[in-house]
Amino acid sequence: MKRFFPLCISLALALGCSNKSTAPTSKNMKLVGTNDLQARSAYQVLVQKQGTRYIAYVGHHTLAGPGEGLAPAGTAPLPRRNPITGADEENGTSIVDVTDPAHPNYLAHIPVGDTLGGGAQMVRVCANLPSGGGKVYMLRSYHSLAHEIWDVTDPSNPQGVRTVRDGNNPLVGQLVSTHKSWWECDTGIAYIVGSRASDGTAGWTAGHHVMIYNLSNPTNPVFIRDWALDGQQPGGTVQPHFQNRPAIHGPISTGPTKPDGTGNRVYLAYGVGETGVMQIADRTRLLANSCGRTCTDYITPEVGRWIMNPEN
Repeated sequence: MKRFFPLCISLALALGCSNKSTAPTSKNMKLVGTNDLQARSAYQVLVQKQGTRYIAYVGHHTLAGPGEGLAPAGTAPLPRRNPITGADEENGTSIVDVTDPAHPNYLAHIPVGDTLGGGAQMVRVCANLPSGGGKVYMLRSYHSLAHEIWDVTDPSNPQGVRTVRDGNNPLVGQLVSTHKSWWECDTGIAYIVGSRASDGTAGWTAGHHVMIYNLSNPTNPVFIRDWALDGQQPGGTVQPHFQNRPAIHGPISTGPTKPDGTGNRVYLAYGVGETGVMQIADRTRLLANSCGRTCTDYITPEVGRWIMNPEN
């Protein structure tokens, strides 16, 4: 059973939400401040230190009806007004100054104007990229159709860098699904999750996979290669004991090898709701072959995997 919870941000390093039937509870923390985010339903929140300020970037779900679309007929629609611009906007990304956690200051909303309710659930932010000119950039999903890059050096005045609306989408071909990406701020390597509209024709099975880009210079994305659990790629076969080919849910990279010998690993979680697999890949091997869309080796970079119960 799904429930709708009024949205709030707890700036005590946690999200604190409640509904009328459940009293809020806490342990070793207390609510410091909130912001209603223009009543937009939030998913991923990322806080970035920019100079002396702390800025929260909040990804929003697609604008839907109250109660996640399950409210009784006749229920008033959710608001979409942006008080800053005075315009009705589909959901996108909220930018909030949380330097003073007791008094968060809403700076900007970047809508996804796709006439489908918008939505930009996933967000990553990097400052001081290797070829970023000292600027701060945001990488976000654009509904389920693409990913965008924005210059948020001035968080009150975000500027599109590689955006769908400008016709210079950083990915190759239109996407049909997006999910949780990862961005290495020290190298600029981005593990972007999605699937191209042309993937089915090319032989990919259903579900998104990882498209690895060098975004060290966000104005000039360089595609490196595709990556997926072996079997999902064109010509792949179903793994033993599997009934399908699990799609990626989200990757996490530890970046290059550190002086203490750590790092050089990419952790990848597959299966959205079922058929769960945790995979560990050698980052150096993964990035060694810039084979673009013609990659055939989906085995060598793998260090190990954990195959979970099919219901996980």
